[in-house]
Amino acid sequence: MCNTIVGFATGPCVVTTMSADTAPTALGGSVSSGTYQLTASTFYGMLPDGGASSDGDFGTHRETFLVYVQSATSFNLDQFRADGVQNDSDQGTVTISGTNLTYTQVCPAPGDAGSNGGSAGYTATSSSFTLMMPKNGGILVKVYTKTS
Repeated sequence: MCNTIVGFATGPCVVTTMSADTAPTALGGSVSSGTYQLTASTFYGMLPDGGASSDGDFGTHRETFLVYVQSATSFNLDQFRADGVQNDSDQGTVTISGTNLTYTQVCPAPGDAGSNGGSAGYTATSSSFTLMMPKNGGILVKVYTKTS
Protein backbone atom coordinates (compact mmCIF):
# COMPACT_ATOMS: atom_id res chain seq x y z
CA MET A 1 0.00 0.00 0.00
CA CYS A 2 1.07 3.54 -0.61
CA ASN A 3 1.39 5.46 2.60
CA THR A 4 1.18 8.79 0.75
CA ILE A 5 -2.55 8.47 0.03
CA VAL A 6 -5.46 8.07 2.40
CA GLY A 7 -8.64 6.17 1.67
CA PHE A 8 -10.15 2.79 1.02
CA ALA A 9 -12.41 1.00 -1.45
CA THR A 10 -16.10 1.59 -0.85
CA GLY A 11 -19.25 0.95 -2.82
CA PRO A 12 -20.78 -2.32 -3.92
CA CYS A 13 -19.05 -5.67 -4.25
CA VAL A 14 -18.97 -6.29 -8.00
CA VAL A 15 -18.76 -9.66 -9.75
CA THR A 16 -17.46 -9.74 -13.32
CA THR A 17 -20.02 -11.18 -15.73
CA MET A 18 -19.24 -12.79 -19.08
CA SER A 19 -20.70 -11.79 -22.44
CA ALA A 20 -20.47 -13.21 -25.94
CA ASP A 21 -21.64 -9.87 -27.38
CA THR A 22 -19.31 -7.35 -29.01
CA ALA A 23 -17.59 -5.09 -26.48
CA PRO A 24 -18.59 -1.42 -26.49
CA THR A 25 -16.39 1.01 -28.40
CA ALA A 26 -14.34 3.65 -26.57
CA LEU A 27 -15.74 7.13 -27.22
CA GLY A 28 -13.37 9.26 -25.12
CA GLY A 29 -14.86 12.33 -23.49
CA SER A 30 -14.10 14.90 -20.85
CA VAL A 31 -12.94 13.47 -17.53
CA SER A 32 -14.05 15.32 -14.40
CA SER A 33 -12.57 15.35 -10.92
CA GLY A 34 -14.38 13.34 -8.28
CA THR A 35 -14.88 10.01 -6.55
CA TYR A 36 -15.92 7.03 -8.67
CA GLN A 37 -17.12 3.60 -7.46
CA LEU A 38 -16.91 0.43 -9.54
CA THR A 39 -20.52 -0.51 -10.36
CA ALA A 40 -20.21 -3.04 -13.20
CA SER A 41 -17.60 -5.33 -14.75
CA THR A 42 -18.15 -7.38 -17.92
CA PHE A 43 -15.68 -9.57 -19.79
CA TYR A 44 -16.33 -9.83 -23.53
CA GLY A 45 -14.71 -13.01 -24.82
CA MET A 46 -13.88 -16.53 -23.70
CA LEU A 47 -11.60 -17.16 -20.76
CA PRO A 48 -9.27 -20.16 -20.98
CA ASP A 49 -9.92 -22.92 -18.41
CA GLY A 50 -8.85 -21.74 -14.98
CA GLY A 51 -8.36 -18.17 -16.22
CA ALA A 52 -10.68 -16.65 -13.64
CA SER A 53 -8.78 -18.13 -10.70
CA SER A 54 -5.50 -16.36 -11.48
CA ASP A 55 -6.77 -12.79 -11.96
CA GLY A 56 -8.41 -10.69 -9.24
CA ASP A 57 -10.31 -8.67 -11.88
CA PHE A 58 -12.56 -11.70 -12.39
CA GLY A 59 -13.42 -12.18 -8.70
CA THR A 60 -15.81 -10.26 -6.46
CA HIS A 61 -14.23 -6.98 -5.34
CA ARG A 62 -14.72 -3.25 -4.67
CA GLU A 63 -12.82 -0.41 -6.34
CA THR A 64 -12.75 3.33 -5.76
CA PHE A 65 -11.06 5.91 -8.00
CA LEU A 66 -10.22 9.43 -6.82
CA VAL A 67 -9.67 11.54 -9.95
CA TYR A 68 -7.84 14.90 -9.82
CA VAL A 69 -7.94 16.55 -13.26
CA GLN A 70 -4.81 18.53 -14.12
CA SER A 71 -5.60 19.44 -17.74
CA ALA A 72 -7.69 18.33 -20.71
CA THR A 73 -5.07 15.64 -21.41
CA SER A 74 -4.00 14.45 -17.96
CA PHE A 75 -5.16 13.66 -14.44
CA ASN A 76 -3.84 12.18 -11.22
CA LEU A 77 -5.46 8.99 -9.95
CA ASP A 78 -5.61 7.34 -6.52
CA GLN A 79 -6.96 3.78 -6.71
CA PHE A 80 -8.27 1.66 -3.85
CA ARG A 81 -9.27 -2.01 -4.12
CA ALA A 82 -10.73 -4.46 -1.61
CA ASP A 83 -10.77 -8.15 -2.50
CA GLY A 84 -11.75 -10.37 0.45
CA VAL A 85 -9.38 -9.42 3.26
CA GLN A 86 -6.83 -7.90 0.84
CA ASN A 87 -6.77 -4.08 0.57
CA ASP A 88 -4.53 -2.35 -1.96
CA SER A 89 -3.92 1.21 -3.02
CA ASP A 90 -1.81 2.84 -5.67
CA GLN A 91 -1.30 6.25 -7.15
CA GLY A 92 -0.28 7.50 -10.55
CA THR A 93 -0.78 9.80 -13.48
CA VAL A 94 -3.00 9.29 -16.52
CA THR A 95 -2.47 10.84 -19.93
CA ILE A 96 -5.28 11.09 -22.47
CA SER A 97 -4.80 10.70 -26.21
CA GLY A 98 -8.01 10.53 -28.25
CA THR A 99 -10.09 7.68 -26.84
CA ASN A 100 -7.16 6.07 -25.00
CA LEU A 101 -5.68 6.49 -21.53
CA THR A 102 -2.18 5.57 -20.40
CA TYR A 103 -1.64 5.01 -16.67
CA THR A 104 1.83 5.42 -15.15
CA GLN A 105 2.02 4.18 -11.56
CA VAL A 106 4.03 6.30 -9.15
CA CYS A 107 3.34 4.68 -5.75
CA PRO A 108 4.36 2.02 -5.17
CA ALA A 109 7.03 2.44 -7.80
CA PRO A 110 7.36 -0.29 -10.46
CA GLY A 111 10.64 -1.45 -8.92
CA ASP A 112 9.03 -1.65 -5.46
CA ALA A 113 6.12 -4.07 -6.07
CA GLY A 114 4.22 -1.54 -8.22
CA SER A 115 2.88 -2.20 -11.70
CA ASN A 116 4.30 -0.73 -14.89
CA GLY A 117 0.91 0.80 -15.70
CA GLY A 118 -0.79 0.29 -19.03
CA SER A 119 -3.24 1.60 -21.61
CA ALA A 120 -6.99 1.24 -22.13
CA GLY A 121 -9.81 2.71 -24.15
CA TYR A 122 -12.27 4.88 -22.24
CA THR A 123 -15.59 6.65 -22.33
CA ALA A 124 -16.33 9.48 -19.90
CA THR A 125 -19.64 11.19 -19.20
CA SER A 126 -20.64 13.65 -16.48
CA SER A 127 -21.75 10.75 -14.26
CA SER A 128 -19.53 7.78 -15.18
CA PHE A 129 -16.17 6.60 -16.39
CA THR A 130 -15.80 3.35 -18.39
CA LEU A 131 -12.54 1.50 -19.10
CA MET A 132 -12.12 -0.99 -21.98
CA MET A 133 -9.03 -3.10 -21.29
CA PRO A 134 -7.62 -5.88 -23.49
CA LYS A 135 -7.19 -8.91 -21.23
CA ASN A 136 -6.83 -12.67 -21.70
CA GLY A 137 -7.79 -12.54 -25.39
CA GLY A 138 -10.93 -10.48 -24.77
CA ILE A 139 -12.00 -7.05 -23.50
CA LEU A 140 -12.70 -6.32 -19.83
CA VAL A 141 -15.13 -3.40 -19.47
CA LYS A 142 -15.34 -1.75 -16.04
CA VAL A 143 -17.90 0.96 -15.28
CA TYR A 144 -17.25 3.46 -12.48
CA THR A 145 -20.10 5.70 -11.33
CA LYS A 146 -19.37 9.17 -9.97
CA THR A 147 -20.53 9.60 -6.37
CA SER A 148 -19.13 13.05 -5.59
